[in-house]
Amino acid sequence: MALIAAVFPLTPASAHALPVSYDPPPNAALTSSPAQIQIRFSEHLNADISRIVVVNPSNQRVDNGDMRLSADQFTMTASVPTLPAGTYVVAWRTHSADDGHVAGGSYLFHIKRADGTVPPLTGSLPSGDIVGGAGAATNALTGLSVAQAVAHALALIALAVILGLIFWSVFVAPRQGTLGAELVDANRAAFAQLGDIALEVIIVATIIEVALQAVILDGTGRGLIAWPIYRSILFDSRQGIFLMLRVVVAAVGVLCLWVPQLRSSLTPRNVRRVLPIFGVSLAVAFVYSGHGGAGQQWWSAPNDLLHLLANGVWLGGLCVLAFIIFPALGARPAAERWGYLATRLPAFGLPALIAVAFIAVTGPLNAGVRMTSFSQLWTTAYGVVLSIKILLFLVMVGISYVHAFRLRPALAASVGEAPTNPTSQNWLRRQWLALVPPAPHGTAALAGAGEVAVAAASSDVRAAGGYSQQITRLIQFEATIGLLIIGCAALLSPLASTLAPSIVATNSFGATGGNQTLTQTVDSLTVTLAITPGRFGTNAVTIVVKNPNGSAASAGTVFIVATMEEMDMGVNTFNLTAASQPGTYTGTVDLAMAGHWNLQTVIRTKEDPGNLHRTTFIVSAAF
Repeated sequence: MALIAAVFPLTPASAHALPVSYDPPPNAALTSSPAQIQIRFSEHLNADISRIVVVNPSNQRVDNGDMRLSADQFTMTASVPTLPAGTYVVAWRTHSADDGHVAGGSYLFHIKRADGTVPPLTGSLPSGDIVGGAGAATNALTGLSVAQAVAHALALIALAVILGLIFWSVFVAPRQGTLGAELVDANRAAFAQLGDIALEVIIVATIIEVALQAVILDGTGRGLIAWPIYRSILFDSRQGIFLMLRVVVAAVGVLCLWVPQLRSSLTPRNVRRVLPIFGVSLAVAFVYSGHGGAGQQWWSAPNDLLHLLANGVWLGGLCVLAFIIFPALGARPAAERWGYLATRLPAFGLPALIAVAFIAVTGPLNAGVRMTSFSQLWTTAYGVVLSIKILLFLVMVGISYVHAFRLRPALAASVGEAPTNPTSQNWLRRQWLALVPPAPHGTAALAGAGEVAVAAASSDVRAAGGYSQQITRLIQFEATIGLLIIGCAALLSPLASTLAPSIVATNSFGATGGNQTLTQTVDSLTVTLAITPGRFGTNAVTIVVKNPNGSAASAGTVFIVATMEEMDMGVNTFNLTAASQPGTYTGTVDLAMAGHWNLQTVIRTKEDPGNLHRTTFIVSAAF
């Protein structure tokens, strides 16, 4: 991850529609009531779900309820009547038309009296759900988001199985006239049956994903039957278009397996031509209906596509081998099983090894654009699940090494000429006769040379049987671990919000505030943050950065990313400037509401310009 961080910028892979400008701006003190509230966002918005709401401190809605989008779909505007002097909350929620992600936040503005003062607040400002769709914009891990992750995991497992079936059918399965070719017909039926089930799982799981997203956006169970929400999800976002494409491609595959006329056209030659295109099309639909397609980096989607395809070759191929090939081989003569393993496993092994290499590169790239430090691997839920995924991956690599480089060569040696002459039916016959001699035609059938042949072969026969049994068990265990890895991958998306340290939710407006000085250590640097007066509005911030030896560190860049914890405020960035004292940087931070704020400091030192040092302080702002 460190190497990747040095080459690629550590910015989020998945985007949201976040504010880029406000009118009036946060914490503005106006001399008269504004005619409208206008916020411009970073992505195209969906009109049916995105909204602005303006409320007073009593949580009474005061806007005219006429929110509208600009022609370019980047700006939301809501008109307001003439408002009296006071403090008001603007709450917004967005549903991106580019990636389907939901974001939300709020901020304050003030209207002055004629004498230039703002009426004091007599109570607390509203907290909780203002714009509707409770929890939709918090990115918190909820029961609904976990259920959505489970549905996504089932779809990913089914995709891996489909890709594994395609890879095995096109590149690994034996051709006519080679060892094990008689298994082709039996395997073809099993492949079709499992492929049908996997495609149906993709269709059903995708429908469940969309239904759960509708419930999350609506905030109630009514979202299940709210057509406007479904229309917005499916037709007003790129994510929705590719979710539908995912279902359409899978449905085409099911029809080809169900309709006899279409199924009969799937000759071995046509299969080798069409199936790779089908598999890549399905993988592309998955990429662009997920986080990779919403990435801000040009390489995000291709990286995700390579990751999915590599997982299909390795994990999907292992599932096919463990749950289709091995059961089919169990009904065949023992010597034929050994010969099949000795010849087909090498054909699978090299592509699988290449796939593992791709996974080892593309996986850290996906994680590197989300995570900012190695410590997050054990301090956040996202990092813990990712660590488990990495550990399982390493276990799979270890198992692959054992059966590929230890057991498989031993099996090949025990079956003699099978690896060098896989078409030798004489070899199969000799091995099989060594196990089960033909029915005797006389009393001396097992005498003489026959007994010698059986005795000579028995040692290799037992060894081959033992090696093949060990290989079978290891690969089945490895495939099971692969399914767990896919489950971990599906959980990472809803857990991404835990990468920012959180606090126990309290009353936002009961924060004590006041002057605060906090110190943390990051990458051997000691960072001290002082904030005053610790109230909502503009605060002075001083950051002091010291090297491990206590000397002042010379920073080239210092800025703060401020996010409100309880109200899920949009992200605001504030740049700090160097003060006269070495290692000291000052500036202001606007805390638009009272409550607890997450201040992430980002420091690039002159001594180490290629590395960003990030640490997070939790401060409280009072009224």
